[in-house]
Amino acid sequence: MSTLLESGIALRPSLQLLSEQVPNAMLKAAILDMVQELEQGSPFSASLAKYPNMFSAFYQRMTAVGEETGHLEPMMRRAADYMERDAAIVSKGRRALVYPSIVMVVGIAAGFVLVIWTVPALTRLFAEFEAELPLTTRILMAVGDIAGRFGLHIALATMSSAVLGGWYIRTKGGARRRDYLLMRVPVVSGIIQTSNMARFTSTLNTLLKAGLPMPHILDMLTTAATHAPLKEALGPVKEDLLAGERLGQALRKHDVFPRLLVQMVSTGEESGSLETNLEAAASFYEEATARMITGITTLLEPMLVLFIGLAIGFVAVSVISPMYSIVQQIK
Repeated sequence: MSTLLESGIALRPSLQLLSEQVPNAMLKAAILDMVQELEQGSPFSASLAKYPNMFSAFYQRMTAVGEETGHLEPMMRRAADYMERDAAIVSKGRRALVYPSIVMVVGIAAGFVLVIWTVPALTRLFAEFEAELPLTTRILMAVGDIAGRFGLHIALATMSSAVLGGWYIRTKGGARRRDYLLMRVPVVSGIIQTSNMARFTSTLNTLLKAGLPMPHILDMLTTAATHAPLKEALGPVKEDLLAGERLGQALRKHDVFPRLLVQMVSTGEESGSLETNLEAAASFYEEATARMITGITTLLEPMLVLFIGLAIGFVAVSVISPMYSIVQQIK
């Protein structure tokens, strides 16, 4: 949209061009509906508001500001730049977790096959020869026996717990409790805080460049925030601003904002370079998030391989050790 508008094409023809290129059927239908809304005289931002699941409150507000000020093109460009940076952060995290996730799934599947099918057959063999079983074998046989008797119940309980847990963390209270619990986990809390600060500073900088007043910006940040500690801290920050405090002073009262960010904001306010400092902070936290995710996955990969290797070694020892006893009895 920003590219088409910047090239001099009007809003309605730009939407028509997009509708011809968009492969997603739902988005295509939404764009065509927007074209009709514009033909009937509705503002572009109002037509976006009809599809909150497609267009975020941040995007809608940036569009509304562009329409009100007559600068829709630069607003669309800033919104696009912000969303690209935000998507890049999320994409890095997902890509970093692909390999560990595959290793974990394969390891669990292999263990499931061994316990359900292989171990019972070995158990019958050992019982037939009355072989002397070491402790590791007895543990493996006990696990296999439990899985054979209660495997269906365990699977149903696990699936039910996963479904209920997934539903609960999607509720307002469940999401809040999850966010606060994760902030107590040493390594995870650092990644969460850093990634949230990257988004916070990037959004704040984008909205400041758009010329919006700070209380209005904080309202938009509160609406866009998905992390409960950050979302709950922004309300008091706005109240402090309305009471006459500076942004840096208001942020300093809340632990969710790192001291480095508070110092950069305070320095920027004093020197009149707040936007420059916020842009530098956004870049710093984006790079820090990428480094932390890379570091965790780099450490996690060999740990997972080691864990699966130990599990396979445990099974191998548990199976091979009684075999020597059986061979001795046959001799």
